[in-house]
Amino acid sequence: TCEKFANDLRWFSTLNQPVPTSYEQPAKRRRLDNSLAKIGTAKSPPSQCSMCTFCGWGCLSDKTGDPAARELRFLTMAIHSPEDCAREKCRRQKELFCAQHPSRTPSCAE
Repeated sequence: TCEKFANDLRWFSTLNQPVPTSYEQPAKRRRLDNSLAKIGTAKSPPSQCSMCTFCGWGCLSDKTGDPAARELRFLTMAIHSPEDCAREKCRRQKELFCAQHPSRTPSCAE
């Protein structure tokens, strides 16, 4: 689950780089504020045919060693069955859902 933080936060970069001076402009500042989110853990598996939104700083492609996104990215996908988890050697754990099924990879949006 994902929601915006209630309080005002400073810019966060996965690369820990300082914010350029140009980001102090109001329009760019708004974009930075929207890049921050509070990420919670799902309390139960999704029901069949539900739409789920995942967010994080994941890799930009499937290639090994590719860089991670510098801004928070959202991925929306349809969950058709709890059996959608297809990651190799993935052990089933309580309150864990694996979204690694390659045939269910939709496009990402910033």
